[in-house]
Amino acid sequence: AAAERKLAEVNSAPKQPLPDSSKTTAPPVNVANIQSLQVVEALLGRQQRKVIQGILKAKGFYEGPIDAIFGDQTRVAIRDFQRATGASETGYQTPAQFQQLVADR
Repeated sequence: AAAERKLAEVNSAPKQPLPDSSKTTAPPVNVANIQSLQVVEALLGRQQRKVIQGILKAKGFYEGPIDAIFGDQTRVAIRDFQRATGASETGYQTPAQFQQLVADR
C-alpha cells in the first residue's frame, strides 16, 4: 500500500522539462568517430608517426621524444593543435588534419 501511494505521488508530480540539448557548451563525444580515427591512426607507419611528432614539436605543441609512440604527450599535443585550428579536440588526427599539419610546416 505504501509503495502504491508513493508511485501515485510520483505519477501526479508536475513533470520537469528535459534540458535543451541545443544550449550545451560542448558537443557530446562521438565514440564511433573516435573509433574510426583510431583505426585510421593504426594504419600509420612508424615514419609517419615520427613526422607528426616532429612537426608538432617544431610548432611548439609537443615536448616529448620523437619515438613514433602516440602516448599521453602526443595526445595532448594533437588536442592543442586541434584547439588552435578550431577542430574538435579528440586527440586523434583525421587524415585532413594530418595533411593540414604537413602542409603548414
